[in-house]
Amino acid sequence: FSNEAQMTAKSLYAGMAGLVLLAGCASGAPARPSDFARRVATLVEGSDVPGLAVAVVHHGELVYAHGFGWRDPARTAPMTVDTVQMWFSCSKIVTATAAVRLAQQGRLDLDRPLVSYLADHGLRGPGVERLTARHLLSHTSGLPNPIPLRWMRLDSEIAEPRTDFYRRLIAEHGELRSLPGETMAYSNLNYLVLARVIEVTSGQSFEDYVQDQVLMPLGMRRTGFGPADRWGEDVAVPAMKEWRPYTWAVEWMVDGKILSGSAHGYRILHPFTVSEPAWGGLKGSVRDAAGLLNMQLGHDGGRVLLPAWRREMQRPVTIRDGAPAKSALGWHRRSDNLGTYLKHTGAAAGATAELRIYPDLDLGIAVFANASGTWTPVAPATSTVADLAAQTWGRPVSVASLSPQVGTSH
Repeated sequence: FSNEAQMTAKSLYAGMAGLVLLAGCASGAPARPSDFARRVATLVEGSDVPGLAVAVVHHGELVYAHGFGWRDPARTAPMTVDTVQMWFSCSKIVTATAAVRLAQQGRLDLDRPLVSYLADHGLRGPGVERLTARHLLSHTSGLPNPIPLRWMRLDSEIAEPRTDFYRRLIAEHGELRSLPGETMAYSNLNYLVLARVIEVTSGQSFEDYVQDQVLMPLGMRRTGFGPADRWGEDVAVPAMKEWRPYTWAVEWMVDGKILSGSAHGYRILHPFTVSEPAWGGLKGSVRDAAGLLNMQLGHDGGRVLLPAWRREMQRPVTIRDGAPAKSALGWHRRSDNLGTYLKHTGAAAGATAELRIYPDLDLGIAVFANASGTWTPVAPATSTVADLAAQTWGRPVSVASLSPQVGTSH
């Protein structure tokens, strides 16, 4: 979705404050964790975000984890580092990890034609016979990315059978728009197809394989698929700021039964689930996300991915005549003044998320917020906070200022 055209004076102030603070970190002395907490609290207080949680891992340790604001717009309970939130498209990092683990186990060849695993995949177009799991993982398949109209359901509803959902979407949108490997173009459909590949090659449901082979080995016990109430009361309530173009657009796109009441200027949503778990259905805590990032940085003792396969997942893919794309397997590759980093964001109705790792700095950052359309003049609030965290922990500061900090502010 595009940047919001209108902002309240408080949101504008918070965004400009974030810009000034980030500029201060990028030039001059690095910020200390105490400064980071103050700056994030200021940003959250003045932005469109009811609550936000941050976790930072550095050299294999959880050096910072903190909740800011509220887990519900009614302001009855604080956001914590264990609050379960919607991952949306950040789920793709877990899906990609599962696929690469299958390759490590010798059950999936990332470069073998897809038809070897899914004879009835239903995809069409020139070059489809050359389509591979690597193309799906890196968004170089050529598949389109249709607007996700009503691809969600209430937690209380019975899900449409997965095979029916797959066939319906592929029948309508399964025509390749470019040759596989020719260009990088983001598409949720890549991970719809990839989920079926994982099921066929693992002999398990997608959810069971991810749970058994990725989440449980990493101790991610407050992360998974399905209704949010399985994790008890510490679950974020999805929300959108009222009187925003983004909110109006989402209200048009989603099924009206997902919309609930209002509180403190927010449009509240009933608990819901994304129809396809592989592309956006994960729910979990920022503390659990920190464990996933530590694994991606090589600090899980090889329980999920061995070093060679972890590097394979993070290596940039090539397109056309060997030109590097801005993608890896699941990850997007970017760079800033600290160097190359890999990231994925997630944003849809009622929540925003970002995962980021700097392999050369051994640094990982996770930021989850329980609102969508959380834009400042700089970037979505989650990205603004991730940038600030990178500048805080990605450059040398005194050892005394880097003691682990875990807590909640509201």
